[in-house]
Amino acid sequence: MKKIIATDLDGTLFYPKHRVRMISSRNKAFIRQYIDEGGKVIIVSGRNYFFSHKVVSVIDRPVDVLSCNSAYISCDGKIIRELFLPAERMSQILEEINRDYDPHGYLIMSKNQNLVTYDRYKSKLKNLANRFYCMIQGAYREPYVNSQEVFYDELSKGQVYKLMIYFGLSKKAQKIAKEVNKELREKYPEIEASWIGMFIEITPRGCTKADGIKFYLDYLKRSYQDVVVVGDSGNDISMFTAFEHSFCMEHAHKSVQKYAKHCIRHFSDLEQYVREE
Repeated sequence: MKKIIATDLDGTLFYPKHRVRMISSRNKAFIRQYIDEGGKVIIVSGRNYFFSHKVVSVIDRPVDVLSCNSAYISCDGKIIRELFLPAERMSQILEEINRDYDPHGYLIMSKNQNLVTYDRYKSKLKNLANRFYCMIQGAYREPYVNSQEVFYDELSKGQVYKLMIYFGLSKKAQKIAKEVNKELREKYPEIEASWIGMFIEITPRGCTKADGIKFYLDYLKRSYQDVVVVGDSGNDISMFTAFEHSFCMEHAHKSVQKYAKHCIRHFSDLEQYVREE
């Protein structure tokens, strides 16, 4: 039986970047051939499901989706898991963070909105920079709404998969983010909090990439030995440590690479390993 390939997107399936085609010809040819020959693939991403399903349409093959670090999972076109952040608790957490740490802004991914941002300190220059950044993303561009009103409306509905807190670009801001992350992990066991440099990423409890893949494999009644995981960043470490067949991209930071069993240069390099089954 062929292995299931669980792949991250940014820096992995999307490496090298191609802002027109989205996925390089080499990676696309490999993933299509693997599926055509009976293999199964699941996208494992921190992005929302709106974008992940867009990637599936580019691959043009049946591919399963694990989004928002596994708050959302679909298999064979059917949603098999949806977990949301507790609305009241998140309102309490944000109130405390605003009071004690004064972050720059927030970002949420919900069932109804792909991406909603809330800048606490708006400026014309920042708005211009955000629009320019979005424009140059090409095929990786995501629809988003920048609105405090929409942000809190989505939060109140109780259907938020993931929330991110932005503290700023400075080293001091990143240090604060690290401290706040530690506080959140100790104080609120009902959520998952991860420190990613200038951001804190918050998902429902049990929503790591590793937890999501295990749920997916259990649903399919497949062994944990049947999956090959590949990624390149900090939120992929849980996959590397949970599964034996783990691959990290060579361009990833050494602190991430050390957790994976193998390193590869391109996603398509997995071909030589899956052919050895």
